[in-house]
Amino acid sequence: MCCQFQLGSVTLEPMENFSAAISTVFNSMIDVNNELRQQTVHLKADCDRLSAERTDALKVFAVLRVLTILCWLAVYWWTLQLPVLKLCLYIGSHANVV
Repeated sequence: MCCQFQLGSVTLEPMENFSAAISTVFNSMIDVNNELRQQTVHLKADCDRLSAERTDALKVFAVLRVLTILCWLAVYWWTLQLPVLKLCLYIGSHANVV
């Protein structure tokens, strides 16, 4: 075999056993395909897990938001009531008990 084939920047030499070369290429493609399938399964599982974690985090965030609002409302209510309570205590302490 004396011939060589130029394919771009690669020089190819003729092969004696084409079926073995093709079999090697196909086996390699099958192995790569199986690896990619396994990676896809792992990625789907990771995606599902992350989605569940995100949903849980959003639930916690919503609860914290409600608690924060309730705390601010309690502080606001207390600041509104404080002058009224002081006035009541003042009046009560200076009332003439008969």
